[in-house]
Parts: sequence; structure tokens; C-alpha cells
Amino acid sequence: QSVLPNTGHVDLLPAPRHCAFVEDPQPRSSRGHIVVVDDEPAILRIVERVLERAGYRVSCFADPAQAIAYVASVPAADAVLSDLHLGSTTGLDLMEKIRESWPTVPVVIMTGKATVTTAVDAMRRGAYDYLVKPFEPADSPVATLARAIENHRLVERNRFLQEKVDLSDRFDD
Repeated sequence: QSVLPNTGHVDLLPAPRHCAFVEDPQPRSSRGHIVVVDDEPAILRIVERVLERAGYRVSCFADPAQAIAYVASVPAADAVLSDLHLGSTTGLDLMEKIRESWPTVPVVIMTGKATVTTAVDAMRRGAYDYLVKPFEPADSPVATLARAIENHRLVERNRFLQEKVDLSDRFDD
């Protein structure tokens, strides 16, 4: 345990192994880097283990403010997985803050208190997907995040290629 600077809150988890407030080292895997935010330390540990076993580099935060500071200080991750209910804030509010630094990174919202209203609200506000805890095998965070990352990479690749075509067209004129 450690006291978080300028907050007086006790951090139940040590700082994420991959989260220094400096530029991240080279990714340890080709699957990608995922930021996970949940105010329940047990859930964080479980999700971290599952994602690491699947080959992802994972940065976990129990405090949304720490996650926001991290997001603002490093290159974009490949995806974010956030709990819907984060104490004094929500995963949807966190998603909006993350979009300020990482506008195109897919955000998946998870919750143990799912309602149709929150699911619709999450999707309307731009969440890539909405998962219900406990996770069913068909809706595992690994499968959902793999789809989110693949989709994001395809969209970014398409954008890059479109820019090349547009640039080429300008030179042809």
C-alpha cells in the first residue's frame, strides 16, 4: 500500500509494472497494450492475469485520476477496459477524458450492474462494447479486446492509406 500524492488516498495496488510516468518501453508482445481501470483490486488482478496470459501488455489502475494522468503522459495504448462504476466517477466520464488524449482508442465498458439503459448510453457515447461481469466465455474481455484492437488497427490503416491516395492525387494534378 502507498498513499497517492496530493490525494491522501491509499492505493491498494502497487503502481502498474508497465506504468511509469515516462514514455513506455517497447511493447513486450505483438498483441498490444491495454489499460484497465477498475476500483475493485481483486477484479484488476484477475483481468490483468487473464490479459497477460493472452499475450497483452497490461497497465492497471484502481484510481481513475491516475489512469487519466497516465493516458496524458504516454503514447496511446491499443485499447482501454474500464468498469462503469468507479466510485465518484463513471467509466463513461473516464472514457470522455481518455478521448482528449487518445481520441481513436477503443474503450470497452464492463459492469456487474448492467441495465439496458446503461448499455445503450455507453454505446451512444462511443464505447466499443459493453461487457457484463462475471464474464461469460462468449463475452470474455480477451475476445472483445482482440476484436476492438483489430478493428482499430484496420481503421487506422485505412485512414493512412486514404491519406497516401489523397496525397498522390494532389501530385498527379
